[in-house]
Amino acid sequence: MKTPRKNVGSVSFTCPKCGRSHSRTLWAEATEFYADTGKPTSEGYGFVRTEVVVCPCGAQLIAADDCENVNIYWINRPKEGG
Repeated sequence: MKTPRKNVGSVSFTCPKCGRSHSRTLWAEATEFYADTGKPTSEGYGFVRTEVVVCPCGAQLIAADDCENVNIYWINRPKEGG
């Protein structure tokens, strides 16, 4: 069963590898549920993020909220030095 989520806005950012612009929906995932129904509580939404963005240049990116800012994370970034 998929974790319930709700739309909490959107974010625009550029790819750190090629500079291409992307715009995605921010989703909040349910983290607290009512014991009797199993449905999410109205305040029970936490972790805010986008789906993984696969840029045409090959970079895999995700935008996520760290409770202060929305940051862009490059998932498949090559390791420096080899």
